[in-house]
Amino acid sequence: MLIAVVPLVVLLQGDPGNAARLLAAGLITSAYLWLAEGEIVSLRSRLDGDDGRDPVTRAFSRARMEQDKSMIASYAPVGLVVVRLDGLMDLRVRGEGARADDIMASVAAAIIPLLSTRERLYRLGGSEFLIGLAGWRAFECFELGQTVCKTVQPHLPKGIRARSGVAEVTTPQDFDAALDLASSMVSKSGDLGRSVLSTAL
Repeated sequence: MLIAVVPLVVLLQGDPGNAARLLAAGLITSAYLWLAEGEIVSLRSRLDGDDGRDPVTRAFSRARMEQDKSMIASYAPVGLVVVRLDGLMDLRVRGEGARADDIMASVAAAIIPLLSTRERLYRLGGSEFLIGLAGWRAFECFELGQTVCKTVQPHLPKGIRARSGVAEVTTPQDFDAALDLASSMVSKSGDLGRSVLSTAL
């Protein structure tokens, strides 16, 4: 708005030459900022990609997770918490992929501040995240998973439910099996979830 107001004030003061120059300068500046904003967004996406982050949620990507598996032995035990947003894939099936991505991004934004620098959030797919916790046992992860679900649930739209499952791993070779175990526990909750927890220890 200042781009138009300032030249108008100058014009009313009887200086049409300066008014025209100010208006031209303002339009050029606006065009530059508009282009720069697009370049900044593009640059951030490239930097996220270089850092192994998903550009939508800014969680680490599955490819980065595969690389990080090699560090498990150094931080063992490593706790795994799978967080699944039940019902989200239905949105994608109905062609509401953009809305589903927005929900994933908001959930990631709620989880990331809860984690320390030794803990990482990964995006597993269209409706799931994995939290990797250095030095955590499965029983500790269970409580965190429940806390995360309770934290994000009030902000999810009707029909979307956050669920979690946990496991722990001590070697890179056992990671896939531990991840499968955590995923298999996602549908469990309450007392049933606690009884299944013993299989993750």
